[in-house]
Amino acid sequence: MTEQPRRSARSRRRIVLRGHQDLRRRRQQMYRAVAPVFRALGYRGATMKALARACGLSIPGLYRYFPAKRALAMYPLSPANQPGPDCFETPSADPLGHLRIWIEHGAVERADYLIALSLLPHLPERDRPSHDELRQCFSLHERLLSSFMERAACGLSSAAATEAAQAMLAVSFGRDVILVERSVAEMRAEFIRLARDALVPAGVDAARLDAVMTSPPPPHSCTGPCA
Repeated sequence: MTEQPRRSARSRRRIVLRGHQDLRRRRQQMYRAVAPVFRALGYRGATMKALARACGLSIPGLYRYFPAKRALAMYPLSPANQPGPDCFETPSADPLGHLRIWIEHGAVERADYLIALSLLPHLPERDRPSHDELRQCFSLHERLLSSFMERAACGLSSAAATEAAQAMLAVSFGRDVILVERSVAEMRAEFIRLARDALVPAGVDAARLDAVMTSPPPPHSCTGPCA
């Protein structure tokens, strides 16, 4: 009997990561399926039976993915929905390509985040994420965006890159715009405009930036906001 070769540590890690990505993708799909239920009934009115039905699952089947209604309602804001440690760590990768990926998924997933934020006040106080947990969720994306822009433009300081990243998050999740309905196309265009305003004066070629931003997002192994 031929002995099967052992998988390398890198291969095993890739398999584990792929399983995590698949689970996160499935949970995101489920969240979008239950979004109309939360919009129509609110947090208290949305029963596990109604949420499970929206996902095409039984209640025990839904519990396989989310241990409680609170976990489902807050999923976009949870650590389980954040980019993993292996996202965007390839040194040779094009930072503009990474920025394009983030913009696409940021535009698509804005609705998920806004639903979760709208449900927050209706959770029992003991079940609400703390200020530090919420800050951690958005500071992660601030660091990602500022890193992409600083790497893309050698003339952009760390402080300026952070300021540009904060502006991109503010147009999506700031208090002044949180209730403003925007389509995916509108959010994509706004993110690209802000990125262009920061990067072109810092030395990024405008034609190349426009070409990257108008092309389909490049393939990436991760899902969610980082892919």
